[in-house]
Amino acid sequence: MVARGTVLGCVGFSLLASSWARELRAQEGDAPPPEIFSSEPAQVKVPEPEPAPPVPAPARPALAANSTPTASVELLGPQAYASRQPRGIPGGSLSSVVHGLQWPYLPTASGLPRTRLALSGRAWVDTSYRSLKGGSAADPDRQEWEQKTRFVLRATPTYSTLGGWFVQGQGELVLLGATPASAEESLGVDDLYLRVGRWGVFDVTAGRFQGWEVYHLGMGLEQNTTERSGASTALNPALDIGRDLQFLWDRRDGPGNIALHVYPLDYLRFELLGSVGGSGSRNQLGVRPAAILDFGILKAKIAADYVRDSARPEQQQDRTSQRGIVGGLQVVVQPWLEAGVAGGYALVDDYDAEGALNPEASNTTYGFGGFVSARVLEGVVLGAGGAYSHQRNLQADATGTLNDIETHTQLFGAAQYALWDQLYIKAVVAYADALFDPQSQEMGVRFHNESLGGRLRLAYWF
Repeated sequence: MVARGTVLGCVGFSLLASSWARELRAQEGDAPPPEIFSSEPAQVKVPEPEPAPPVPAPARPALAANSTPTASVELLGPQAYASRQPRGIPGGSLSSVVHGLQWPYLPTASGLPRTRLALSGRAWVDTSYRSLKGGSAADPDRQEWEQKTRFVLRATPTYSTLGGWFVQGQGELVLLGATPASAEESLGVDDLYLRVGRWGVFDVTAGRFQGWEVYHLGMGLEQNTTERSGASTALNPALDIGRDLQFLWDRRDGPGNIALHVYPLDYLRFELLGSVGGSGSRNQLGVRPAAILDFGILKAKIAADYVRDSARPEQQQDRTSQRGIVGGLQVVVQPWLEAGVAGGYALVDDYDAEGALNPEASNTTYGFGGFVSARVLEGVVLGAGGAYSHQRNLQADATGTLNDIETHTQLFGAAQYALWDQLYIKAVVAYADALFDPQSQEMGVRFHNESLGGRLRLAYWF
């Protein structure tokens, strides 16, 4: 109180002195003094009436020296992508991977507000072409032109204490295009969660979000793209590494997630994710532990899935259990090269309403893939990669030795240029081959679907 009174007194004294000075200048006038030696005849000046002294403005109360704003609204800056180790090369696909990090990282400090609302997002437009050669009468040859657009606006309110504790929410509004079939298809949600914890130590996250990524595919085969579906058709969907090898990694419609994240060392972190909920008449419960060992130049990742899907009515015995494990190794040589390999193995057991095993829907799946990306010039990155998936179900032939088999081979090459480090222009060429071999059927026909296509993406991140 004494310090504040002193500051107020100083401000009042300064205003009073300023007012006196203005009155004195008004009385003396602002004209320059007359010249002592002048050839002009002397002029008699009629004195003008003195102007009224200005009314001083009311003094503003002085702020305490340690006062800070209570909140701020900002665009998410580079500091929010804080990482204990380099994530990837500039412009490479690994540089955008924030799984395994407390992101967005928005701590407070002395002089900064404790509540911060950060805005960020991305927008991209994909224009693609795919030529499909069908191997059966149900899948005739065709050519497909397509354009997809996606805009994501992310809001992340965060409250932090000086001791490092925080609570954070995040919501991502998704606008979809180009021209959706209905208004409902033009809106969506990606992340929608609440997180509480301590920066750099641990957190608990609950809601809708992705688990930590393990199976990375590089600059191609991205989600929501044409080449990701490969040689898949509506009648004969091909295997997908995100759906058939990893059951709890991606966001799912229906169940929600709750996860514990622990960061004991700069190079070691853990996630224990649980899934709970369901849709319609089904309950879905699952658990997914994951670990990342990250030395910067070398990264090792592993995760395991277990999901149980069962009917809500107790008298029904139909259920499905899914188990899987995936692992990956990645190398980052800054700032020129990044590469990685990954693989996984999964089992699915499906039971009907009487509790009997359904062999056609029960299967064993394995897959592997790899990628490499090189920064050849400033702003220019070239990449290539691929993935292979193999699935065998339990439907057997008369001898009990042959089962139905499906495989999916996917390859891609990519080139990207970054303009102003904001606009990313990427071209992708992709090839895929899907094999369908119904060996359990005596008259089954083996066939392939093949696709060849390309995609041009314009993407802006903010």
